[in-house]
Amino acid sequence: MDLAQHAESKFAYIVFAGMALGFAIPAQASMLEPYISLLLGISMFFVFLKVDFPGLVGYAKRPWLLAYIIAMFLLALPAAAFLLAGLAGSAFAVAMLLIFGGPGGITGAVLVDLMKGELHLHLLLQFFLYLLAPLTLPFLMFYMAGNAMNVSSLDLFLTLIKLLVVPLAAAQAVKVTISAKKAQGYTSPVAALMMSLIGMAVMGKHAAYIASNLVQLAVNMVSLAPFYVLMSAAGYYMCFWLGAKERKSLAITKAFPNGTLILVLASQFFGPEITSIALASFIFWYVYFAAVKHFFG
Repeated sequence: MDLAQHAESKFAYIVFAGMALGFAIPAQASMLEPYISLLLGISMFFVFLKVDFPGLVGYAKRPWLLAYIIAMFLLALPAAAFLLAGLAGSAFAVAMLLIFGGPGGITGAVLVDLMKGELHLHLLLQFFLYLLAPLTLPFLMFYMAGNAMNVSSLDLFLTLIKLLVVPLAAAQAVKVTISAKKAQGYTSPVAALMMSLIGMAVMGKHAAYIASNLVQLAVNMVSLAPFYVLMSAAGYYMCFWLGAKERKSLAITKAFPNGTLILVLASQFFGPEITSIALASFIFWYVYFAAVKHFFG
């Protein structure tokens, strides 16, 4: 088994090890927190070495399909999650809008690649999700939760540029000048290392809160489980006429939200109750990935 295959098979364990280390040495681990964007960018660069622009253009020629998927992802599915979560209380329902009403995680591209999905479809969707979420998320918050949220469209746009467009452009520039085949073999190891460091940084920053609220975090994680499963199933079956690779990409794009972005928004615009749910979602994200990768990867 080569390095790439070993990293793929042990991906979740590598990430969990980073999270555990962050919890064990929070002071040192939290020093990585300012570099999360850089770590994501490095991971994305290696994934994007596998991307060819003709593949993106092919999906761009199917505007009605893209419009349907985007409307479901940014409006219909988070609204449904909000209504279902209302049974568990208003704070949990608002958290569902926040978690599933935004764009997918930048690292979703890594997951799509690891699980052999259609990377070009995922990337094109992510581009539009990041551009439109600054409009749709405040709309959902205002009309469904009665809580208008001051989301900065510029911040989200700059996040898109920094973590998606720049690594993509850099990867394509490298492919023009040198052969990328050797570097592509390091995609999985680099992705595993970067996500492990990100998990370490987040756990280090929130270690004190986690230690004093273990029971509530556990309850929140259990409550989140059916919603993650629901989003996975909805993403996979909403375009039943597409191929398995494409439907797998849709499921991953919807079921793995941008946990870092969610935590930032929760801490800036909401109280501790919703922030606690956002933190539980970030931790559960890794648990859910491990389960999906084990049974379906």
